[in-house]
Amino acid sequence: MKISILDDYRDTVRTLACFAGIAGDDVTIWNDHVQDVEALAERLRDAQVLALIRERTQIRMPHLGYVTREEYELQFADIFDQIVAYRAGAPINFVNPDVLKITAR
Repeated sequence: MKISILDDYRDTVRTLACFAGIAGDDVTIWNDHVQDVEALAERLRDAQVLALIRERTQIRMPHLGYVTREEYELQFADIFDQIVAYRAGAPINFVNPDVLKITAR
């Protein structure tokens, strides 16, 4: 399965224990941010699964915060569980179940 992970600017995802669940897949991790819509579409053209790490919308106010490694583990354990379930043909936690009817054709 071709998986793209966007905006991992700290190159953290590969170091998470939960990454082992998808390590055998064709995973592309993008460490930079692309704002241009056409460039982003080209980047993701062949992706079957897209995992988002962070909000890509520019915030126009001071923002202080951080994410601990434990929080990354929790978040990505859930994300990778969903990817593994999708690959096995039994998707979980999806937003639009009608999409499955379309892609099953």
